[in-house]
Amino acid sequence: MGIEIGYAYSKKKPIIYLRRKGAAYSTTAAGCSSHIIGYENIIDLAEKIEFTLKEELKFQ
Repeated sequence: MGIEIGYAYSKKKPIIYLRRKGAAYSTTAAGCSSHIIGYENIIDLAEKIEFTLKEELKFQ
């Protein structure tokens, strides 16, 4: 995962870091991410992904 994140980061691609609340936290992934989504369940995740993608597309 680290190589892929580094490559995307070097190409200035948006990186969305998905992390279930209470799960281990990657400082490397978080540091390269343009968005960090902490979620509690699948419904929460779906809502936050939808919102984040709409926001990201505004700037494309």
